[in-house]
Amino acid sequence: MRKILFCLYCATVIFNCKGKGLHVVPGFVKVPSAGVNLTGGFLEIHNNTDIDQILISANCEKFNVTEIHEMILEENMMKMRKMTSLKIKAGETVKLQPGGYHLMLINNTAEIKSGDTISCALNFNENVKINIDLPVKNLPGHHAEH
Repeated sequence: MRKILFCLYCATVIFNCKGKGLHVVPGFVKVPSAGVNLTGGFLEIHNNTDIDQILISANCEKFNVTEIHEMILEENMMKMRKMTSLKIKAGETVKLQPGGYHLMLINNTAEIKSGDTISCALNFNENVKINIDLPVKNLPGHHAEH
């Protein structure tokens, strides 16, 4: 039953992305590596408006801190950098994905395992708040990218 409801939810979100407004397609949260109290959250933000939108902060349950980060190539090395905000230009989509922009979830307050769901609030300019649920997934082979 949960899978059916989840599929209906995803279909609704994807269908709504064609309309006007700011829409978020949930992605996932990676299971934290053993002994590590941080991980990454991934999703897509569709700005189907005529003005730029700005993700100014996020709060995710089960974590004390949620930050917006990006991975950049600097001096032939991939480095992670904290961002104060993330602009989504009018009519564009920004993907938060491994190796790029992502939510950095820090200091988990409970055990996080595959199959869990993490509820997050995404806070945008103009006092817009979008709540999403991100499923937790175990992704072997992604050790370097949170």
